[in-house]
Amino acid sequence: MKLRMSLSLALVVSLSSSQASTLFSSGFDTDLGFGSEASSPDHEVTFGYDYSADGIGAAPSGVGTIGLKLRSNIADGVGNGVAVYATNASFTGRYQTSFDFYTNNVANGSTEFVGSGVGFSVGSGYLDGAVMIGTTDGDSARDFRFYSDGVEDTGIALNNTDALPTAALPGAGGNAAGTLSFAWHSMDVIADTDAMTARFLIDGTEFGMISGVDVSGGVSLVYADLFSSLATPGEGAFGLVDNLTVSQIPEPSSAALLLLGAGLVARRRRS
Repeated sequence: MKLRMSLSLALVVSLSSSQASTLFSSGFDTDLGFGSEASSPDHEVTFGYDYSADGIGAAPSGVGTIGLKLRSNIADGVGNGVAVYATNASFTGRYQTSFDFYTNNVANGSTEFVGSGVGFSVGSGYLDGAVMIGTTDGDSARDFRFYSDGVEDTGIALNNTDALPTAALPGAGGNAAGTLSFAWHSMDVIADTDAMTARFLIDGTEFGMISGVDVSGGVSLVYADLFSSLATPGEGAFGLVDNLTVSQIPEPSSAALLLLGAGLVARRRRS
């Protein structure tokens, strides 16, 4: 009986995943169909960037080394950030945003943030919607920060030394565990507009959930430097994003019907 139930559940998961439809995808070869919103002109957004020039290999979810390069707080010494979003793209229901990301940092003044948001509205600030961002090097009191329409929820913030980030992220390039730089990672944001929730995962581990915010609308890719210090050399601090997909997640009712069907098949076989 337990074996049959396990197989039924596995069948539901498999069929639900196969039914997920891709709503939007991009490898960032061009800026066509994208816009950006920033808190300051002191940023760079470069589409079609060949990151192999920096000695960085291809992102794991795609082919090739062309993607999106992001920089923030390059010269002004004032904390700022930028969000890149798909124009004319709005999502509702249960949907999932997935992408690969890489951050590069230098030892001097290089604590910067990368992340994503759902429920983004143009003109409402680069942290609009439900957003999670994480630091490049762990040199912050709150290395993984969560925002609801631009307001940080410090109650669910994480430090890189907390148990969850330490276990999920081994660290690379001399950085401590729980940090993001010098390695490709995946980020998934699972949004439910009816439940008004957004769950944020890095490399398959859930880092936190934001609730009570409207997550219908656009998706954003965020790069920020929240501090006044400048990286030296400045060109050594940047983020890369590649292989973005937004997929519709089948409604729970579909999964329930699949489970029912699997159960009926099992009953027929027993009779």
